[in-house]
Amino acid sequence: MFQVSFDGQRMPIIPLSGHGDYFLVGADISGFAGQTGELKFLVAPQQFGVMGYLDNIQFSPEPLPEPSTLCLFGFGALLLGWQFLCRRT
Repeated sequence: MFQVSFDGQRMPIIPLSGHGDYFLVGADISGFAGQTGELKFLVAPQQFGVMGYLDNIQFSPEPLPEPSTLCLFGFGALLLGWQFLCRRT
């Protein structure tokens, strides 16, 4: 639905959270720090009766968590929970 690109290079969008009618997404632009170029935000045309809008664009020095880090954390939590359940039985 949304695309972010810097000088024609698309950046992956990472979903951060969702609250009813709106979603918070992020894109890592740190690889382009110190460069000058066009940062482009594209919104797809209306799809399935839903119109998308971009609002409240912010830049943050905090790094976005990589999906692999979140997956590894989730897998570790799953293993700890499984170990806890096995000890109780």
